[in-house]
Amino acid sequence: MRIPIAVLAIGIHEYTKAIVSNYKGDNLEVSLNIFKYIDIIGLFFAVYYGFGWGRPVRTSSTYYEDRVSDTRITYLAPSIVNLMLGFLFFALYRYYMVYREFGFYYFFIYGFMQQAYIVNISIAVFNMFPFTPCDGAKLFGTYLTPDNLVKFYSYEPIMKITLLLLIATGYVGHVVNLFIF
Repeated sequence: MRIPIAVLAIGIHEYTKAIVSNYKGDNLEVSLNIFKYIDIIGLFFAVYYGFGWGRPVRTSSTYYEDRVSDTRITYLAPSIVNLMLGFLFFALYRYYMVYREFGFYYFFIYGFMQQAYIVNISIAVFNMFPFTPCDGAKLFGTYLTPDNLVKFYSYEPIMKITLLLLIATGYVGHVVNLFIF
């Protein structure tokens, strides 16, 4: 049940980024096909660990009116959307806990709502980490001077490997779980 939830959560996250970037002036081709935004490794991590990433939408701040604030909005909005979806699914999950009915469909809906709120909140929190490929790296970059930004992105391969190791060892999971349970 986690695979379709992860595909939807990641797809909505990246689609939101593309829509906001277009609204701010970027010339992206936005597609409603959420599979366009799915990265296989990120989907695997989302299914297995509960959080992952999608194929990053290539945004360009060249066309933004205010590069710094529009970049912040572009990379913060998807996590806000995932948080809102997570809270919506949590409210529905709690509703089904209180107003229980018996039957197969109840267990399916209950499990779906539980997994949907966990995955959406996990993806929102995970994407705020200041490691590439997470959105938090772009947000963090908006607070750096140009010289420091170049230095920051020179460590991109090291950040990716470090992030994968932190995920595999469970440290990222502990941080993300603080916001869920």
